[in-house]
Amino acid sequence: MKKQIDFERAKANPLLLSIWAFVSLAIHVLLFRPKVSTVQSLSVRMAIALVAIISTITIHELIHFIFASVRCKSKPTIRISKDKFGFPTLVTFFDSDASKWRRVVITMMPFLLLTVALDAFMFAAEEIPLFLLIMAASNCGGSFYDILDILGALIKKPAERLDFGEKLMINEIPKNRRIDVLRQYESYDEAKEEKDYFYITVLRKRIPLIIEKYGYKTYMKGYSDKTDEFAFRLLHFVSSNFHHKGDMKLPACRKVTDIVYAAGRNSGNTNCRGLSIILSELLRANGIKARLVTCKPFEEPFEDCHVVVDCILPSQKRVMLDPTYNLYLKDENGKLVSLEELRRGIIKGTKFVANDDASYNGGEFNLEDYIEYMAKNTVRFTANVRLADVAVEKEEDEIELVPANYPTEGFPENKKFVYNDRRFWNI
Repeated sequence: MKKQIDFERAKANPLLLSIWAFVSLAIHVLLFRPKVSTVQSLSVRMAIALVAIISTITIHELIHFIFASVRCKSKPTIRISKDKFGFPTLVTFFDSDASKWRRVVITMMPFLLLTVALDAFMFAAEEIPLFLLIMAASNCGGSFYDILDILGALIKKPAERLDFGEKLMINEIPKNRRIDVLRQYESYDEAKEEKDYFYITVLRKRIPLIIEKYGYKTYMKGYSDKTDEFAFRLLHFVSSNFHHKGDMKLPACRKVTDIVYAAGRNSGNTNCRGLSIILSELLRANGIKARLVTCKPFEEPFEDCHVVVDCILPSQKRVMLDPTYNLYLKDENGKLVSLEELRRGIIKGTKFVANDDASYNGGEFNLEDYIEYMAKNTVRFTANVRLADVAVEKEEDEIELVPANYPTEGFPENKKFVYNDRRFWNI
């Protein structure tokens, strides 16, 4: 299988960024240094360089903003955000549903105007102001993310194609009933050889300031993070302020601040993964161990899956929290149900009870339909070994729990399958 380029991982690679910036600077110095007057003192030249860099960052984003205003239906915004390495920078946010070619035009214009056009002018000029040289060079170096975004938009990965028929079919959609398929793949194999892994959990971080926009402190007032009720209150906070929209795209940076901001720009809408990222990070920030788990069907590739939160409450009880439906479940005896127990209960035909305020986007919730839906989506589970607020969800940090007899031939070689269910759930 031909390996695809992971542009998001490339954008988070400091070595690639350093090489790009160095080469950009070196090329501009070699080409245009003889045309630049250096009569100014060193301190003046340093001041010019600083002003040029700050101006370039500002103008770069203004160009994004102007073209996004013209090319997108929704109004774009500029705000200060953090890049892949945690440094503050200006970022333009625009309609995530814009067409591919609109996104390409919006993304490439700063590079064309501030580097390509300036370079052409400097080639023709006999003498060049130091300010313009630094502006062209710094913009070229700073276009690292833009270039990768353009390449990512132009080079489609098979997994991103909308036409299901174009994808390489590894495991076909089963013809049997979903519950029968799940029962066929009920058991795991603890003795089967698997790659080693361990979990890294980051707890007790500061709540992002953007969360307070939604009245977080007021909403959680009177609830102690030492009680289970605190976790259920957080679930209700997320489901009340953010809503599920299955076709919403997540921003490239998967930090909770970026997820929340993107949702705010889209009337509070995000997909089930976005909802679970927000909830799991708020739980961890309050010292409650939690992670998001992707619930997958038998077929590969698939057109639909679901993402929920696997949470260990302060009482050490385990529970599945589903922010898409403001949902948690109990069994007939009133015991809270974990994701692992949900799968087992579906197979055995256990009767579940949903919380009274379960709902889908404030509307009705049908438990029978939900159980049928999860019968399809609990054949295998994918989770990240890093229980933390990460900018990039790296493939090498993912593990996928599959049943003992699940066919894995045809998957990428770097796919990390695990078969020991007890170890997978032991976070």
